[in-house]
Amino acid sequence: GNVIKTVAEKTGEVVVGKVPDRTTVLMMVIDKEYSDETGEYQYPRTDSLVLANYDNVNKRLSLMSIPRDTIVEVSDEMFAKMRSEFPEPGKKQMKINAIYHYGGKDHGIEYLETEIERMFGVKPDYYVCVNFDGFNYIVDSIGGVEFDVPIDMKYDDPYQNLHIDIKKGLQVLDGDKAQQFVRYRKDNYGNGYSGGDIERIAVQQAFVKALMAKASKSDTVFKNIFSYLNAFNKYVKTDATVNDMARY
Repeated sequence: GNVIKTVAEKTGEVVVGKVPDRTTVLMMVIDKEYSDETGEYQYPRTDSLVLANYDNVNKRLSLMSIPRDTIVEVSDEMFAKMRSEFPEPGKKQMKINAIYHYGGKDHGIEYLETEIERMFGVKPDYYVCVNFDGFNYIVDSIGGVEFDVPIDMKYDDPYQNLHIDIKKGLQVLDGDKAQQFVRYRKDNYGNGYSGGDIERIAVQQAFVKALMAKASKSDTVFKNIFSYLNAFNKYVKTDATVNDMARY
């Protein structure tokens, strides 16, 4: 533990380059990218989108969730590119979670960043993309997250192989249960959060805060550092370099 801590401290000392006053990061959680049976690319959608801003002057991290059902109208140019590579979409107006889907493995992130810049006037400095397998792995690596689930959650979707069954109340959520929890929207009868997608986002944010609070404790970090590195190598796509990550 002390050796790893010393290495981390020395790494921070020797890394060249100052963190800028402001850094914007587009964070996304996506569905499964490749089929377990065939290995083919499945054109996933972004289940969760967060635009993060790190204020290095005041040492504050701000997170803004973007509802997955936000309706956008892409440019003529982007629509033409999508149509040239994919038989859909049928119209320029679409939910924002579909942009990554229509961009495919070669252009999904590029198209999404372009739309984010058009909407908010800020081009992300970096992107971080993780799938649900990586989410499960990280939650399990820290021994789960204690959370007070606000409502009973029951939902079954054989098409997505998504089965949610969680009871209301304070409990420790392992990776599988945590994924069920953050993915829950409504039951099979259309009943769910009274506040719809906005309330879902608020609950997701509360869970992420609880996850970050536990995962960022120094004893948790150094006990799980190899799990984190393995998760990054296996499950996370980002254009941030190792040098970038060490600086931050």
